[in-house]
Amino acid sequence: MRGLRIIVFGYGKLGSRVAQSLSLHNEVWVYSRSTKPAYQGIRFIKGDVADAPFIEESLPNKLDVVLYCLSPSERSESAYRSVYVEGLENVLSSLQRCASKAHCIFVSSTSVYHQDDSSRVDEDSSTCPEGYSGRCMLEAETVLRHASVLGTSVRFSGIYGGTRSRLIERVRQGGALKAEAVRLTNRIHEDDCVGFLMHLLKRIARGQMVADCYIATDDCPVDLNEVIDFIASEYGVKAPAFGAAQARRAGNKRCNNQRMKDSGYLLSYPSYREGYRRVN
Repeated sequence: MRGLRIIVFGYGKLGSRVAQSLSLHNEVWVYSRSTKPAYQGIRFIKGDVADAPFIEESLPNKLDVVLYCLSPSERSESAYRSVYVEGLENVLSSLQRCASKAHCIFVSSTSVYHQDDSSRVDEDSSTCPEGYSGRCMLEAETVLRHASVLGTSVRFSGIYGGTRSRLIERVRQGGALKAEAVRLTNRIHEDDCVGFLMHLLKRIARGQMVADCYIATDDCPVDLNEVIDFIASEYGVKAPAFGAAQARRAGNKRCNNQRMKDSGYLLSYPSYREGYRRVN
């Protein structure tokens, strides 16, 4: 693919991996709140998305892609609104004033769905989230959809893998209880999050069509009890007992990844079994 001029807003677990993967054959900038260690091929811009004038002043010219991959510093409605809604508005306004034709990819979440009845949802399903995280994500998606630039929202389901080993540790330490009621969970390995974002960037570089929204999840919506039992078996620990159901942020639904697969992306981890399988 041809080289891209891309700026990544956010240098967390996903943003850093995408930026580093792109750095060899593309022009890459990273916009981050804090100073980051130097990485060959990446130019860092220290700034806050709340500072609209600085964003406009520091944006590189002739960008091909903007990847908005930030996360709030705390779990609160004000923090979510500041980063996802107001911050994205500032970035998009700056792009518009600079007459940029960049394609903006917004990293969103399946928390925009309210369904809690085991029903199947896709990109065209209704979205009426009750929680502030889903409401802020959905509002940010709406901001992007109404902007003058091309935009794509990627709704990731529950991300695991990489350094995200919380469920494994809970199972190993006996802190993960199974529930009598079904708790459907939708998951995607961190490697596939990065892989799918890179896939979309390649399509943009080749001038191929990219949809305005994708659900990014694996092929296997599954009862959390089944995942817990599998992890216990893989690590040779006692199968967790049944107990009081723990509160979960996401409702019971089955996320449909057909549009993601129709774009040509092949999952490295089609289900939790491949993703949680113990390697050594």
